[in-house]
Amino acid sequence: MHPAYEKFAEHSGQMCCYNILTWFVSRRRPSTLFSMIFLLGLLYSIHYGYKLLYLSPSSHSAVLPIPSVPLIQVPPGISRIYIDVGAHFKTEFFTRLSEDYSLFVVGFEPSPTTFAAHQEKFKHERLLLLNVAVGPELRYVPFYVNEDGAHCNSLLRRSAGFISPRNSNGKQAVVHCQKRGVPVQVPVIPLSLIVDQLTHVDYLKIDAQGYDLEVLKSVSSSFLKISSIKVECQEVGSDLHLALYENMSQCPEIETYMREKGWELTSKTFAHKAIKEYDMIFTKQNATSS
Repeated sequence: MHPAYEKFAEHSGQMCCYNILTWFVSRRRPSTLFSMIFLLGLLYSIHYGYKLLYLSPSSHSAVLPIPSVPLIQVPPGISRIYIDVGAHFKTEFFTRLSEDYSLFVVGFEPSPTTFAAHQEKFKHERLLLLNVAVGPELRYVPFYVNEDGAHCNSLLRRSAGFISPRNSNGKQAVVHCQKRGVPVQVPVIPLSLIVDQLTHVDYLKIDAQGYDLEVLKSVSSSFLKISSIKVECQEVGSDLHLALYENMSQCPEIETYMREKGWELTSKTFAHKAIKEYDMIFTKQNATSS
């Protein structure tokens, strides 16, 4: 918001409350004291509360609008479609894009700086990279970023109780994920709004840093269009000091949810053994749309 507009909004709110407060006092009613307290509270809310809708000094928007849904246009000659939720600095399908000319990838990377780095170094004509997060609701939410540990950026707060295990050489196995990060507002869209625009999805990869179950839930009625899904998750059990995020979904929860949806777990391998992080692959058996 331009400083002049910001000041105008603040001043207008103050003057509005001031005029109403003056009117109440002039009436000298028995309830004047109560009214004054109420309106002073309202004045405080307008003075400070409007700033809760203010995104950041670098934003061009003064309020949090409903995010727009990207229009997906699949290039001609495409027979395979992959979705990469959590592309990070380089989508894991980048090499395959160079080898398979019939492949089209829709990628998601919420971090503005990581998204920009990906676009600078790994841009591809058959990769549509979106600077948005994925979740059940169309809205803006805080996304916790840390430039020193971008691979741990998440819609969830990093766990304050996380303690990195040690490698055989005595060094920490995970260096940056204990840093809690700074929240920035990012748009979130349900994955169903993307999948519904596609004829099919051959492969869906989800690496949402503890938010993976919510990403799956956002698929909603579009599961029937997807053939295979890979999800990265932790299964820490009683070793809660290994949990990277607060209120994160763990592998057993995800497996139960997918089984209820008619999907079969066909592979479960370590992605990061030290913190009990797995890659789980599901294939469609009797998948339901409900």
